[in-house]
Amino acid sequence: MDLERLSRDETVKLAQHMGVVVRKEAGLDAACGVSTTKFPAYAAASETRTGHFRVVGLGEEAAFLAGLPITLLPMNDEIRRRLLLLGIDTLGAFAALPVAAAAAQCGKGGVLLHQLARGMDPRRLSPVTLQVVERVTREFELPLLDEQMVGAILRSMATELSARLQASGSMGKTLHLQLMLEGEDPVQQKTTLRQPVSSSRYLTEALHRLLARLSIVSGVCGIVVTLADLMPFSGQQLELFPDQPKPRERLQQRLSSVLSRSDAPICYWITAQDPSARRIEQRYALGRILPL
Repeated sequence: MDLERLSRDETVKLAQHMGVVVRKEAGLDAACGVSTTKFPAYAAASETRTGHFRVVGLGEEAAFLAGLPITLLPMNDEIRRRLLLLGIDTLGAFAALPVAAAAAQCGKGGVLLHQLARGMDPRRLSPVTLQVVERVTREFELPLLDEQMVGAILRSMATELSARLQASGSMGKTLHLQLMLEGEDPVQQKTTLRQPVSSSRYLTEALHRLLARLSIVSGVCGIVVTLADLMPFSGQQLELFPDQPKPRERLQQRLSSVLSRSDAPICYWITAQDPSARRIEQRYALGRILPL
């Protein structure tokens, strides 16, 4: 993670707090490495005991890395094997090579590997975007064997999911259905809806379609419904005059008043008949327009 402009004391406090949170939430003891760039921080975490952290300050990177094994570098097995055969088994030994020699031994990635071994990492941090989803789960003491019962429960889950979405003013587009089966691996299906939805009716219909695509070979012990790609709710524009005739009907009415005159022209509807025909007159059909 990018610590931006935190002071050393603030960084130490943050690293300690991260360790406490990971231990509390995941039940794991993690090792934390802090440095000016990614690779020295990774190496510091790799070489630190779990439950502890190591800070490698500015200007200390090369000295810290020098004695560490070359296996920390992100290289393939063949390059690693070749360097070990040459007796280059530490980052310091690799960093001592001329850049041209590192490129000759490691190919096009040799220059970057040489920089990493010297404590310089030009790679930028890639921000991680956490996806916001809405999820509804059900667990059952006794496995469900009736598919109609599963469908009814999906309907209630869609209702709960819809209520959450409406309360938060959201709607979603990617729907995921997962069933936990007794004595079997979970089965799952997902779909991307044409339009973002929040309605319980549309959610229910989509879930039933997903259910029909699943192969259920044993009792259902649990159901997880997840809606992703959330976005703020946007209303749909309703027609102000829903009883108005369609454009062709309006045109027919206008033409009818014209064709009822004594000097009316002859008018035709042109409709596609055979778009693949070679001759243009065979591609379309003419239908005379008569007054209503």
